[in-house]
Amino acid sequence: MVLHRNRRHILDLASRHGIAGIRVFGSVASGLDNHDSDIDLLVTISDHADPFAPIDFTSELARLLGTPVDVVADHQIGGDRLVEYARETAIPL
Repeated sequence: MVLHRNRRHILDLASRHGIAGIRVFGSVASGLDNHDSDIDLLVTISDHADPFAPIDFTSELARLLGTPVDVVADHQIGGDRLVEYARETAIPL
């Protein structure tokens, strides 16, 4: 619900940090979240983005939403199980 209410602010913040796409995964995406849940996001980072964009975006978004946020970059390669899980289960913001 907090994502839906703040969708426009989230997208604006993402744009300012060179984040081109945002998908949600984890407990929020599956509807199993509770008041203690963090928000897990899979993001696509623009080629022109600052290398620290995901870090800055994550901290600003956590302040905006008032809840912990974890961000995984979609461009990560290799056998990282978290990235694969995120890609398989993520839903659009």
